[in-house]
Amino acid sequence: MKRALWHWHQKGWRRTAVINTICIFIFTVLTISLLAWSSSRSGSVNASLILYRGNCATSKNINLWLHLVLNVFSTGVLASSNFFMQVLSSPSRSEVNAAHKDDTPLEIGVPSLRNLFYISYYKKVLWALFLISSVPIHLFFNSVIFATDYQGGHWHLTIASEDFVNEAQYFQPGAMLLPAGVSEGVEGFGQLVPVTDYFNPESNASQYISSTARSAQTWKRIDVPECRSQYEFCSARTTYGDVVMVVESHDPIFMFSQNNRLGWTRDGIFGPLDPDSEDLWGPHIPASESNSLWFAANCSTTADLNPRTHRIEGCFQTCNRAYGQQDAGAEPLSADNIQSNRTFRFLVSQSAKIPEVRYNEVLDLKLKYCLVQKVEPVCKVGLSNSILLTVIICVMIKTCLCIFMLAKPLSQEPLVVLGDAIASFIITPDERTAARCTLNHSSTTSIWAARPINAPQPQPQPQRWHHRNCRWFAAVSKSAWIRSYIIFAGVIAFVGAMLGSAQSSNPLQRKQTLSHSPTNGLFNANGYRGAGLRMAALQANAPQLLLSFSYFVYNSLYTRICIEKEWNKYSRGYHPLRVTRPQGQQISTYRLQLPYRYSIPLIVISVLLHWLVSNTLYVFVLEGGK
Repeated sequence: MKRALWHWHQKGWRRTAVINTICIFIFTVLTISLLAWSSSRSGSVNASLILYRGNCATSKNINLWLHLVLNVFSTGVLASSNFFMQVLSSPSRSEVNAAHKDDTPLEIGVPSLRNLFYISYYKKVLWALFLISSVPIHLFFNSVIFATDYQGGHWHLTIASEDFVNEAQYFQPGAMLLPAGVSEGVEGFGQLVPVTDYFNPESNASQYISSTARSAQTWKRIDVPECRSQYEFCSARTTYGDVVMVVESHDPIFMFSQNNRLGWTRDGIFGPLDPDSEDLWGPHIPASESNSLWFAANCSTTADLNPRTHRIEGCFQTCNRAYGQQDAGAEPLSADNIQSNRTFRFLVSQSAKIPEVRYNEVLDLKLKYCLVQKVEPVCKVGLSNSILLTVIICVMIKTCLCIFMLAKPLSQEPLVVLGDAIASFIITPDERTAARCTLNHSSTTSIWAARPINAPQPQPQPQRWHHRNCRWFAAVSKSAWIRSYIIFAGVIAFVGAMLGSAQSSNPLQRKQTLSHSPTNGLFNANGYRGAGLRMAALQANAPQLLLSFSYFVYNSLYTRICIEKEWNKYSRGYHPLRVTRPQGQQISTYRLQLPYRYSIPLIVISVLLHWLVSNTLYVFVLEGGK
């Protein structure tokens, strides 16, 4: 008996329902196991686990393909939900009869909102639970995996003559007698360093300068446009770190007379010092000896994030005046758009307590090239435990609903596929449609709409059959076509608006990449924890709802076309009925209505679109101090 009951439940769509339930159950177990493992490794459900740490190019590829996997699973879960929701919205014969008494036709074999007004309260609740549990999956699942990008913002600046890296002598803090940072309240010259630190060979400032002098000869040489693009504008330190700007005076007369490559002399820049300055600098910087160091400082770049638009609008640079920039930061500019000749004035602050230079022209420097230290940024791919927990709760609800539907069959057998309705009406004809062989949707609507309330049912009258050739579009009502095209137009309008917004800040002629870019807009997620990350995920994934709604609409559209095709084939020859529980020569299939040659491409296209959207609007974390 139990075995017979088991096979009874495996007929038609129920067999697919069992397969869907098993797949969702396995997926639930896998995600719970993943959360348990991740939480144990990270130490808390509210924390995040770093899955990969290393090369940024590898990190981007891992993030890209993991999101494809996420979209495959999420689309599968949502397609399964759509399957059960269509079954639940399918009316039983008694529900169809009740609707016909109200002169309302119901829809068989297609996802229908109209049917919800006539199905039982029990099915309405299950249908609503399937729908509600799908929304968080749309909004959060793509952000379970997130990427961190390295955007360094700290580096050491050295301005020196050409032989500084060739063991030429130098005296700290440099020929300008200007310590880094100058003094409290003065901006544009880097991090403040006490003057006495330069007289101590063991201080951090002295060690940094001496280390640069020893190692910079092995650094990469870049030309002026590339150097300016990297360090004068709002570019993050992703490829190059510390820099030596190799300069010479615009007028060689201000440099060491015997060899310009050796730098400058104190007398050539300042002349005789006042007694206080002589007491400070005389013991440490000889007046007439060459000094290959001009200035050195620790610098930083900090992005200026607009709180309203969430976009980077310039930046603040702490060393801008040292290389002639009046403003604290400017938008990134590629090397192709920068001139190769660069002469700048070292913008000494009036607040700087240094001797007066002989001539203002001594501050004019010509940039020859730069030596840069290559850096290997570390990027990461992380997993958010809190977002994964949200997804697991929703998937568990779906799993319970699926099991509940299979374990507790509906009280009345629903008319799920077209064959169910045909078989039912053959066995028990409907009194309102009996003897109306030429009845179609338009004539049904006109008959029921024209009949007064409580008026007797009109008797069927002979009707002439007119053979007409119909196009495929006639199989679907005008309202369905209009609804589909409105959704299509809405998606196109939304994509166009987003493209216009992106074009204004990141034009298409720039170098593009299928990954994250700070110029696309940033949200402050307050690190990896708390509501900040979930709110950012909610905002980034909101368009996924529109895409999923489009999938349901087009799934319904193609389903209506296919059900019309199935209905019309019975007029062209003998075909067995496709029903849920076949008897005699009737047949049963796993699908509801949409054939696999339609449903599988729709699902594949949906996966790809969700994946592309997840790489258009996304959550990622910036590290490195920029």
